[in-house]
Amino acid sequence: MCVSCGCGRYEDSHDDERNVTVASLQAAADASNRTLRDVLQSTIEGCARMLADEPPAHQSLGQAVHERLRPD
Repeated sequence: MCVSCGCGRYEDSHDDERNVTVASLQAAADASNRTLRDVLQSTIEGCARMLADEPPAHQSLGQAVHERLRPD
C-alpha cells in the first residue's frame, strides 16, 4: 500500500516511486535475505523507537533522524 498515506492499496505508489509500497518492502527483504514478515517487524519496531524519540545516532541523508522528526 502507499504505506506513506495509509490508503490501504498495497501496491499503489500514487505515481510516485518515493512512496512506500509492499513491493518496496519486499525489495528490502530480498536485499537483506530476510522475509517480508521480518522486514515488517523490524520496520514496526524501528518506527516505534523513533516515535518514542529514540532515533538512531547515525546521520540519515546528511540529516539526523531526530531533526527529521521535529515538528515544523
